[in-house]
Amino acid sequence: MKQFELWLDESGEFDNDKQKARRGMSVSHIGGLLVESGTFPLSQVERIIQEDFFHSTEQTDTDLQFARFQKLAETDARFVLFQNEECILVLDHNLTYQNMMAEGLMKLIRRLKSRYGEIRLRILIANRIIHREQKNGSGRDNLVPPEHYEQRLKERIIMAGLKESVPETDWTLQTASARKDKRLMLADIVCNTFLTRNTKFRKNPAQSDFISQIYENPEKTLRWPVFEMSVESEFLKAMTENRLGEAVAVLCQSDRKALLEKYMPTVFSRLEGMPFYDMDLQYRFISALVDHQLRVSRDYRACLKLLTNLRQYFLPVLRKIPQKWSREIADRLSVDLCFYMDTVYTHQGNVAASLEYEKLCDQEMAKLPYDWDSVAYRMRYLLRKVITHINRFDFQEALTQCSRLVMRCETVREALELTCEDDHQIRFAELAKALGTRVQIKTFLLRQHPDHYLSACADSDRAIDEFDSENEKRRQYLYRVHLETEAGQFERALDRLLQAAGMEGADIRALVSSLASAPQTDDYLLTAYIRLMAEGRRAGWPQAETMYTCLSRTDILPRLQARTVRNHPWEICMWKTASCLAWSGNARAAQKYYAGASAACFDQDSLTLACIGIAIGLEQYAFEKKNRLPEARKTLQNLKKHLQDLNGQISLFDDLSFDSDDWAYYEKTSRRVAY
Repeated sequence: MKQFELWLDESGEFDNDKQKARRGMSVSHIGGLLVESGTFPLSQVERIIQEDFFHSTEQTDTDLQFARFQKLAETDARFVLFQNEECILVLDHNLTYQNMMAEGLMKLIRRLKSRYGEIRLRILIANRIIHREQKNGSGRDNLVPPEHYEQRLKERIIMAGLKESVPETDWTLQTASARKDKRLMLADIVCNTFLTRNTKFRKNPAQSDFISQIYENPEKTLRWPVFEMSVESEFLKAMTENRLGEAVAVLCQSDRKALLEKYMPTVFSRLEGMPFYDMDLQYRFISALVDHQLRVSRDYRACLKLLTNLRQYFLPVLRKIPQKWSREIADRLSVDLCFYMDTVYTHQGNVAASLEYEKLCDQEMAKLPYDWDSVAYRMRYLLRKVITHINRFDFQEALTQCSRLVMRCETVREALELTCEDDHQIRFAELAKALGTRVQIKTFLLRQHPDHYLSACADSDRAIDEFDSENEKRRQYLYRVHLETEAGQFERALDRLLQAAGMEGADIRALVSSLASAPQTDDYLLTAYIRLMAEGRRAGWPQAETMYTCLSRTDILPRLQARTVRNHPWEICMWKTASCLAWSGNARAAQKYYAGASAACFDQDSLTLACIGIAIGLEQYAFEKKNRLPEARKTLQNLKKHLQDLNGQISLFDDLSFDSDDWAYYEKTSRRVAY
């Protein structure tokens, strides 16, 4: 029986890997050394680590760290790395770490058993120290209690072992302090060198190349993207249980091309023998998953990955199936995927990508039969085209097309009424959506065309009445809040806001208390609240001050600023908070909110957000100019740069001139964007 020792440490916080990956940084991992028992005595360890304590993060002498890494590379020890390449968060950083450890250990043990037969692995893991920043800026380290930590790890490994047929007799586990145990200091060198291979060592190409060669050498370094292995297991499990749609969805959420190419032939072989209705159900599961990512989780990055992989890998497989039904489902899926891609880019405000997929949708939609089943689908697609015009601030064309769509939907509803033999009220959700969208368009136009107010109110009332779903009605209430706010009907807007929150008859304090105590922030409700507060403050509405006072007594604004995932309408919340502060005479306090809102707009490839960002910058410049703040010069430089980047793609600010010394000119110009 072969016996091994495994010494492991960690690098990373295991809770913000998605943000790190987007910035091109290394993600969390667990790493260390695998040695055959008796081949790496303590005396050899101490020849490499001669001092009492060594910690790579605190080491400024990169030559010394590299020399120690090189000595390790020359031994018979093998480096081990468990990586979170999928950037998956399992509830929190502790559970993510525990699951990574358990999954990684199972893969390692199974690999050793497949090569050596019966084995025994003695695992030594460094105690976890969680680094946290205090509010006053001083750091503190929290040691996870060893007994709790060890017990939970063993529990995870045992459970993972049950799934992988790895008995507890194959391994033992203990923890120790990396500040005292030199074996763990060696593991720390492995972890930190991998983490900093492209940063700390990049000034010395010879060192950087050597490190890369070691980590890319499969004979020296055993590396596992552990959750990717979990994806593979989930795929195989779903296939075994004949849940093909779920299996395809799991597979297509992977970033790994090799995994997709490996298992698509398996998908093909299963599809070949599947009857139409079974495949139709599997297809509906995939559509439902995409819907969930779009409407509920709003994880657009993950959604785009899934859609792209479905188009690139799954759709060609589906088209190859010899059964007659394969083309029907493939055509439907192709339309769906183009439509969903268009929808994601529309939500992101990426007008160029949205227009590209709109052309593809036109081509794919032409393949669908003109039958009753496709009516609602076609209405949704026409509405998506309207929203693209909204995102380009082409509101007049959006209004024209939306009005045509409303008329078409009314005709469809009249046809539906022919099927009703009693007095039951016929409702058509696509008509309600079209009416609600027309309310939004008229709201955006209201500053230039106040005469739209009454017809917008009528559309709003109809849309609310046309919906059965309370959730959809709630969305229409929020549209109405925006409309009443733009019209200066602040009391009516507050009543509608309370209605949207399900708190009719309550007051501002109760509403804010509800927002603050909610387990998850309702972004659109909060946006409506802050927008009303800001516009009311600008107009001198007395209740606006109460709204801000109540809000400032909670942790809502600090939580908002601390967000790492900043999807729309986060930037609107920040912008309107800044507006409220600026109109209250506190332009200095407003600056951090303006800066956050502006950064969120220009950090993404979005024409819509870029225009919103310019409006934010104009308002910020106006108040900095009014209050003679020195930051006004830099704000102006950034504004000119972003306007140049816009490159005439939208004519909203074509006539903008920076010759005026009147701060009110810039504030008024910013209000061309009515978000």
